Amino acid sequence: MNGNSLMQYHIFISRHLDSLSPFHLLDKKRYCITGISLLKVTLMTINAIPACSWIFFYSRNGILSFWHNIQHHSLTIPSKIKFACLGPGTAQMLEKQIGHPPHFTGSGHPESSAKLFSQLLLPEDIVCFVTANNSKNSVEQLIPPWVKCNKVIAYHNEPNVEIKIAESDAYIFTSPMNAEAFYTIKKGFPPGRYIAIGETTATRLFELGAEEVVIAPFPSEKELIRVLCISEELIL
Repeated sequence: MNGNSLMQYHIFISRHLDSLSPFHLLDKKRYCITGISLLKVTLMTINAIPACSWIFFYSRNGILSFWHNIQHHSLTIPSKIKFACLGPGTAQMLEKQIGHPPHFTGSGHPESSAKLFSQLLLPEDIVCFVTANNSKNSVEQLIPPWVKCNKVIAYHNEPNVEIKIAESDAYIFTSPMNAEAFYTIKKGFPPGRYIAIGETTATRLFELGAEEVVIAPFPSEKELIRVLCISEELIL
């Protein structure tokens, strides 16, 4: 089925879509979009931020937890702190909180982001990574060993396997854990086009048994839509 059909093309994406998501711009007569995170996320109490000169956010959930603690648990941010984000989506959310872009925004890919971020660091810098309890700590592992690091566990996430997922024409995955939850819920991979937001998510899909996965070159929703349209010959 493609975008020329009179029937709707059904797209599943493993995240909640905010009001500004480009997926909402797709023709609703042609496309039916379902955006559901397959994770249970629990915000954790942060009692204090370790001494640092940079705070690095991996994800939007880290920012949500961080500012929840500022508002409800009297968490304070050290003065003259610099902010960094792994990708543009996280950076956009952070900008809404602090009123200006972060001092560093990565590509969304750990390897290239770690390389560029390391070039900004001075010998006296200390980086505090805001992570999930089961984070792979990808950037922290890739920056030079001379960089001083600590971390704050901001949230706990786990697969939510109680969600029902309707059959779709395309399935878009935004993290390895979402892929794992989908596999458990569906007991495999039903027919359809499979798209991953990045290499790490694609690798997990292949490990679980997906035979063909299209990988977005850049981890953004616009890019996910672009590669879907190209791979399926869809008309916007």
